[in-house]
Amino acid sequence: MASIGEVAERVARVVELAGRCRAALVVARDLAEDAGALLSAALHGADGLEADAAEALRAIAAVVEGVQDGLLPRLDGVVARLEAVRARLIGEAGAADPETPPDYPADRIERIRESLPPPVVVGAGQQTRGRWIAPNGRDYPISSGLDSRSELVDAQLAAKGLADRETIRKGDVEMKLAADMAATGIRHVTVVINHRPCRGRYNCHTLVPILLPEGYTLTVYGITSSGTRTRVRYTGGAEPWWR
Repeated sequence: MASIGEVAERVARVVELAGRCRAALVVARDLAEDAGALLSAALHGADGLEADAAEALRAIAAVVEGVQDGLLPRLDGVVARLEAVRARLIGEAGAADPETPPDYPADRIERIRESLPPPVVVGAGQQTRGRWIAPNGRDYPISSGLDSRSELVDAQLAAKGLADRETIRKGDVEMKLAADMAATGIRHVTVVINHRPCRGRYNCHTLVPILLPEGYTLTVYGITSSGTRTRVRYTGGAEPWWR
């Protein structure tokens, strides 16, 4: 059986390869953008080719969007989880004390906030965007919506005996992070979002403390549509209200 140190080294190698993969994806995205610009210029004014040109440009734009909004965020999420695992394995310098939730400087929180899109307007159907700070101190993008993390939310609440899950906002950033923390053993996370946590029996304010194991915390820096800044720290171990 491999030692903890050997496992940590293997995880570090995977992180390194993932970093190289990310760099290659960025190059591919930039090349696709250049190709689109070049094609647009080359076909400008070409009679009889308008339909073909438009189709080709749409295909190139889809490639750029797929890399930027799909592959890169997913890969960043994988790397964040792996680095958190490695930090726990070897007690990597800079990793947060597992017993104490970290408090990050206000200027860092503001820098992250400024990098996000404008605050979500309630009822406009906008996606919540944010960045969460992993145990290694780096921050990674996250957005609301259905994905593998939202599936974790559903599975974990089902395991806790919640039968009526149709009205749950399982795609919310806070819910997805809480479920991911419970699954991966990351005890403390801070996230900055361009929205505020939703209240209600089936929403983040009630369900996040139920999803989080005892001793875990999720600190959420939010903002209202009018620009009011909010902060709430959810502590795990809450008893499900439906039992």
